[in-house]
Amino acid sequence: MKQQYDSSLCRCRLIVGLVTMLSAMVFAGGTNGWDFAADLPAGGHPLRALWTVKQGFDVPEDGGIAFDLNCTNPELFSHITFTAIRGDLAVPAMVGAADLRPCETQRIYLTRRDFTLKDLVKDGKLPDGKLDDWSGFESLRISAWRIAAKPADVKVHIANMAEFHGPPPVPLVPPPNAKALVPPREGERRFISCHRPYGVDEKSGWDKTARRMKACGFTDVLPLMGRPGGVYYRSSVLPVVDYVTQHGDQLEACLKACRQYGLKCHPCKVSFNLGRDCPKELSERMGKEGRLMVTADGRELKRWLCPTHPDNIRDEVETFVELAGKGVDGVRLDFIRYFGTDTCFCPRCRALFEARTGAGDGWVKKLKGDPALLEKWDAFRCGNITAVVKAISEKVRARHPGVEISAAVFTGDRPVNIARVGQDWQDWLAKGYVDHVSPMTYTRSRNSYLVMLERNRAGIDAGRCYPYIGPSVWPWFDKPVKPARLREQVNAVREAGCYPGFAVFEFSEYSSKLCEKVFGKSGKSGE
Repeated sequence: MKQQYDSSLCRCRLIVGLVTMLSAMVFAGGTNGWDFAADLPAGGHPLRALWTVKQGFDVPEDGGIAFDLNCTNPELFSHITFTAIRGDLAVPAMVGAADLRPCETQRIYLTRRDFTLKDLVKDGKLPDGKLDDWSGFESLRISAWRIAAKPADVKVHIANMAEFHGPPPVPLVPPPNAKALVPPREGERRFISCHRPYGVDEKSGWDKTARRMKACGFTDVLPLMGRPGGVYYRSSVLPVVDYVTQHGDQLEACLKACRQYGLKCHPCKVSFNLGRDCPKELSERMGKEGRLMVTADGRELKRWLCPTHPDNIRDEVETFVELAGKGVDGVRLDFIRYFGTDTCFCPRCRALFEARTGAGDGWVKKLKGDPALLEKWDAFRCGNITAVVKAISEKVRARHPGVEISAAVFTGDRPVNIARVGQDWQDWLAKGYVDHVSPMTYTRSRNSYLVMLERNRAGIDAGRCYPYIGPSVWPWFDKPVKPARLREQVNAVREAGCYPGFAVFEFSEYSSKLCEKVFGKSGKSGE
């Protein structure tokens, strides 16, 4: 281990969105230790507690790194991310906070398999999906991501950080032990997402894909059919991708297969995200037209569209009206949100906020230090997203009554989601803008999943909520995924007794085989 020695006290304090670092380290008797703290006020800010352990380390191939962790309030967080930093390289590993016991020291073991490279691959930094050099990391960044809105004074202690060799004596996540499925409730709906518009793969197409979905016992299909930059069906609203010319209308193919095998079809369309594969010229054109989100420091987000631009709003409304008129059972909203807390500060959004609130000059710089102003900003952003959802709902219901409207949404306490991405999906349900939602409860930890299920049902009619289960996400952290892990989360939903079903993300080449192992090929799904 490479160590930095410093005799001063390490303490970090967060105050209403501002992170003030007074970092140092303490070493004694051959050990090393760091003490951190975070004052979290009630509400949605700050969204995470952020600390840094400034100590060099390697992650050996035959083992990993280990350290003692003690956290006073893990129940406040959905997960804690430990990110290995080397220059501009950041490699994260995630621990479900619900797997931690309050005020109890636990030994955490992180192997190379626990660190995920997915973002590095998607950003083109690791095109072959491999990190060859696991040495020379300079620090470990700790991010505790908030899920609860209640106030707390959080204290964290980390000590005895060291490399280890051989298999870890304690697994990062408790192993699943679900050997059988709990029988479903009568009338259970089982949604399955597919994020390829042509089915599980191009060779299979929608006929074979839908047949396999039906054999697994799924009842409703959520096929992703496009983004603002292009769709995989014949459209008079958005550009049609070349794939349709070569291979035909994929929504028609999907709908035909769903009808043949008795499945309901709810095409999904991404709202305010252009996607990682967005052509550069499209993003540049959107920028010139003032349609992109902008950060507080004036930086355009090349893949994100501003929800207040009239053309963006028009496209969303007309697209979902068009989709609803194609004989489908429902339409699914996805990415109907902001990128994060630092958007959108484009000239139009600034002017709108000033006009509605009377905010004076320099309000952007004062925002994070002024709780009252921050509350108005959250309400402004939330209102913008809700206005788009309302407009979509009113037009779809007026022209195509009977077509369901649903949305994929963030999970967590209501104030946290409002602050994070401007989503108040509890309000959408209460006002009837959507018929049902699927919170993105993506975690491989059973304990964390149970916490998310409990928080999602707070203050809503849980009979209109179909929580997600994310086997396509788990392989980023846990290969290969054990069928028991999928079983235990299906059982958790069923044993909760209040949810009318669940949604699985998603029917990829990998997770489709997992679904067949768990649900079988007979269509029973535990029945």
